Amino acid sequence: MQNRDAPEDKIGEVSGGWTTQGKIQGVTMNVEVALFRRGKIGSFLMIIYLDGSKPAITISEAARKLDSRMMELKPDLTQPQ
Repeated sequence: MQNRDAPEDKIGEVSGGWTTQGKIQGVTMNVEVALFRRGKIGSFLMIIYLDGSKPAITISEAARKLDSRMMELKPDLTQPQ
């Protein structure tokens, strides 16, 4: 597997991520991972897609939607620590 720099997007209070590429049964796949924390809630997202294609939603968009939904549903748990 090869590691590449991840998109740098600030999500939540603390965030990070990476992108890697590898072969699964001879098929080249991209894997994007995002981790973030908001208050007491930590989240881990992963998107896997064929090399040369685009995912239906970017990892940043998915993480932002999840972050927004967490704040909506659990405001008491998403307060800064």
